[in-house]
Amino acid sequence: MYKEVAGMYIRSTKRKQQALQTKNKIFDTAHAMFKERGFYNVTVEEIAEAAGISVGSLYHHFKNKYALLTAWHDRLDEEYMKHYEEVLQDPEFAHAEAPVIIKEMLLWIQDVCVNYGHEYISVVYGQMMSNVEFANIMADPERTYYKIFSELMARGQEEGSIRKDISVEQLVHDLTLVSHGCMMDWAVEKSTATMREFSNIPLSCYLRGISA
Repeated sequence: MYKEVAGMYIRSTKRKQQALQTKNKIFDTAHAMFKERGFYNVTVEEIAEAAGISVGSLYHHFKNKYALLTAWHDRLDEEYMKHYEEVLQDPEFAHAEAPVIIKEMLLWIQDVCVNYGHEYISVVYGQMMSNVEFANIMADPERTYYKIFSELMARGQEEGSIRKDISVEQLVHDLTLVSHGCMMDWAVEKSTATMREFSNIPLSCYLRGISA
């Protein structure tokens, strides 16, 4: 009986691992194609063929092509936390005040977000405006993105580098407005500037405005 249960557990674990590998393969294949050809120029059938799976298998993991946008932001949140931990351990930022770290984090995050180009950013924000479910996911205060900046804003207030007359929630909300505005305009203008160059001045002005 024990061997039977153990065998079932091993087979179940193996199936889960295989399913995760397939899902990651679909994700990586799709986003490589989006980056090369553009989101609208890639079909589900082409993604499935490139990933070496059936269309049915793809739909088992992602209900449609737009579901890959949600998965993209799940992956991004993992990267955000990884970079945040690296920044906190970086000697360059060891004695930096919160606004300095906030600026570094936001500029880095924007660089990562625009990696797939102007069209992809337009697709993401278009979905946020037309799909309530997706918008709620993006604006979820439990997202790693919001947790990171809430922690930094609170740290800034505690150390005296950020104004205390504005709530942490409002500060993060306004910071996100600045970030979204910069990325949307960057996409609309099809700017040839790097994202850091494009948003450096608006972000710096915002941070000066909330300085204690």
